[in-house]
Amino acid sequence: MRTRISYSLFLLGSTVLLSMKPAAKHITEGNWYPGVQTSKITIAPCGNKYCGTITWIKDPSKAIKNGEVGAVIFKDFSIVDKQTLEGGKIYDPRNNKWYSGRLKVGSDGKLEVRGWVGMPTFGKSMHWTRAN
Repeated sequence: MRTRISYSLFLLGSTVLLSMKPAAKHITEGNWYPGVQTSKITIAPCGNKYCGTITWIKDPSKAIKNGEVGAVIFKDFSIVDKQTLEGGKIYDPRNNKWYSGRLKVGSDGKLEVRGWVGMPTFGKSMHWTRAN
């Protein structure tokens, strides 16, 4: 009897595990060029949020202080919908400040990176292209 129950639980657990699909990637995940192709930012899950890290710089001698490879420039972003991450912070290494932000992929495939202090209305946007 005990063997039957154990075997049944094993089969049930195996069926559940095999039927689970891996979580789909969010459209913002991947590598992006901010403006001109002088650096590359990788957006990826970090825990249950999303972060962005500098993963390549064309000319490291021209890197801005605190803007070197490995620096985190996006943190704590959450999924809002299929195209948008929001609720996180965007780091500007030029002035060493963090801003509220939103990351949204438009119909043209470009990533709108919007940062602000206070309200999004008073913010600034940049448009990034996907790096393959």
